[in-house]
Amino acid sequence: MARFNTQVGTVDKRWFVGLASPAAAGLMMSFVWAFADGELGWSGEELRYVALGVTLSAALLMVSRIRYWSFKGSGDGGARADRIPFAALLAVPVAIAMVVIDPSRVLFVVGILYALSGLLMAAWQRTRRSSEPV
Repeated sequence: MARFNTQVGTVDKRWFVGLASPAAAGLMMSFVWAFADGELGWSGEELRYVALGVTLSAALLMVSRIRYWSFKGSGDGGARADRIPFAALLAVPVAIAMVVIDPSRVLFVVGILYALSGLLMAAWQRTRRSSEPV
């Protein structure tokens, strides 16, 4: 949060630099919640190293320079810049239904996908830059 607060005027509002701390906290909370009931067949003893890995990964992503989408508009400044696409409106009821059916595991998957999104976007941009003609 300190990095975010000091970069308010210099960084594009569309991106967080590093995994935002609420997203990291949500990832950790959803991990604990998803495995708390023991329904998946893993005990706390078996999950301690996985929990350590998730914790360290979230911590390293928070202090990284990897950009994460902040969901704050496109930044174009045009009249259509901050409009929500129609497909997103159709996806909202589906997402709500999935969360209602199995909230702990769905939120854990969402947390993992968001944490991976920054890594995948950085890798995609790096390969795109390396393939550009000089």
